[in-house]
Amino acid sequence: MSYLGTQVNNVKQNSGLYTPSEILQLTKDGSWGGSLELINTISFSSVTSTIDFTNIKESVYDVHLIQLTAILNGSGGSFYVRTSQDNGSSFDDTIGDYEFSSQRNWSDGSNFEGRSNGGSAMEIFGNSGNGGQPTNRYIYIYNAGNSSKYTSITSQSINWDAKLKSSFGGGVRDNAHIVNAIRLFTNVGGGFQSTTAKIYGVKQI
Repeated sequence: MSYLGTQVNNVKQNSGLYTPSEILQLTKDGSWGGSLELINTISFSSVTSTIDFTNIKESVYDVHLIQLTAILNGSGGSFYVRTSQDNGSSFDDTIGDYEFSSQRNWSDGSNFEGRSNGGSAMEIFGNSGNGGQPTNRYIYIYNAGNSSKYTSITSQSINWDAKLKSSFGGGVRDNAHIVNAIRLFTNVGGGFQSTTAKIYGVKQI
């Protein structure tokens, strides 16, 4: 029996029917079902200054998704993203290597825009809020494993800051190289606490 309809972009060539052994192997490889593969989860309740994702399978996925629920150990502040070319041994903090543009919007109608064409990181806004309420955020990362394209991000978050606040924006590492690790950090002196962060590879179907 042949496949009916448009042939999907399978990770394993197939005419439309999978044997039980093929299903078991694809499940083991993380390639059976769904459009996301969970690569890593980082969770902690004590204070830490950074969240580093290494071994992100940049040679497998050209799009990654980070989901973050975090409370900062302090008030105010922003989140930032840096990239690494050496699997997280170091992260580029050179001024001028990043550009970003982001906007914050509050439920009372106020707003604020931040941008830079010569930063040492990509700012993505969204602080811890008040009353111990977390920031909930997602970040898409594009072209990390492509040595001829700039690695770029888009991001959106929501949190409580005495009133509802949302933020959105994007950034880019403005020279081309392979990125194989991602760092999240904050300018709040106490860093992160009570945090769960997950990184996924987005499957091409």
